[in-house]
Amino acid sequence: MQQSQSFVSGTGTMFGGNESGAWALAGGRYGTAAPGASLVDLGLSRGLETDAVLELSATLATSGAGGFVFDRYADDDYKFVVIDAAAHAVLIGHVSPKGGFTVDASYARTINSGTDYTLALRLKGTSASVSLGGQVVGGFVYNAVAVDGDFGLLASRGGTSFASAAVKTSDSAFYVPHSAMMATAPAETASGPTLTQSELDAAAQFAITAWSEALGEGSTLLAALDGASFGIADLDGAELGFPSGNTVLIDTDAAGWGWFVDTSPASSGEFRVRLDRNIFAAVPGSEAYGYMDLVTVVEHEVGHLLGFEHGDAGDYAVMRESLDLGVRYALDPAPAAPVAPAFDAYAGYANPGGGVNAGIGWQAEIGGGWEVKLSPYDTGRPDKGASNLAPFNLDLLAKLGAQKQGAEFHSMGRALLGKGAISR
Repeated sequence: MQQSQSFVSGTGTMFGGNESGAWALAGGRYGTAAPGASLVDLGLSRGLETDAVLELSATLATSGAGGFVFDRYADDDYKFVVIDAAAHAVLIGHVSPKGGFTVDASYARTINSGTDYTLALRLKGTSASVSLGGQVVGGFVYNAVAVDGDFGLLASRGGTSFASAAVKTSDSAFYVPHSAMMATAPAETASGPTLTQSELDAAAQFAITAWSEALGEGSTLLAALDGASFGIADLDGAELGFPSGNTVLIDTDAAGWGWFVDTSPASSGEFRVRLDRNIFAAVPGSEAYGYMDLVTVVEHEVGHLLGFEHGDAGDYAVMRESLDLGVRYALDPAPAAPVAPAFDAYAGYANPGGGVNAGIGWQAEIGGGWEVKLSPYDTGRPDKGASNLAPFNLDLLAKLGAQKQGAEFHSMGRALLGKGAISR
């Protein structure tokens, strides 16, 4: 699991743990002028597993010393890695009730006050490895596992502010193989802008509202959404999103395909092609075409928080486990009885003159209307002229029509053959 936070729109889901010091947001940064710690909350009721790998990274500036706190059990019992502007060094150390502040390892580096630096820490078992600006600095081996205590951001001395931070861990609590919504395949190369927290927050608000309307405001299931949070993560492979505890994680770039961020999700105006009762496709040329639909993925993961699984897709199409480019699953529950397929796709392309139909080979006459002889749907009937394609089997259509007349009959077939063509 990997989760990141840029602090542009808020502290987000990652820093909901205990904090000491006067931490605040200002100018797109998160920091404090006084010493203190702001801890990560991953929604676990326990510390990380002792065999888990933990990686922390951040871009920060300090006028004194700041960085990471880890393996923390109390205000006077923790370990740390900081960049120190006064000492011009990267320090690895610990604080204990008996020994106080102790530097376990020091690595000389030029650290200028108020200048941003990218600091990274990797913890595995008893060892801590540190890098600065992408270059390995050094490490230290403790006499006990260093990953099972609290962890987060640290201002050790003077003012420290963070432009961004990220957490990555291999803890098994974040492995949810049956709850992740998957892209049908990951992109070979990433495309499109990455998701922002404000975009995700808007999609989450819509998804919660949509589920509330679908279930009814009085549904007891909605209590599961109390305290739910939403974060952006660099998920593995084709994963688009999955729930972790009471947090929904959404992939930063939709498995490399890029997200369609719908600013008016209630209308679904870009998804005018109906593929099935509750499944719609984006119109070619629309903003949603060729991208993954953020609304569908967030609604899917909210469904998991409510207790629904992929097996509930028969009732709620949005609970399907995979998603294609340019497709939206509607949240409306499917009817109990099956219905005939709707061919709204044809209705959307009925006018060959332009609009959403531009580029579709309907072969209209130059003067407008249809040139039946050249149409790919030419029936070959004598009263419609010669045909250059194999004719429709009207006898078969007549037999089908005897069993399936009226509104349920294929709307495209009626439009192409005429309403009386199947009943002689």
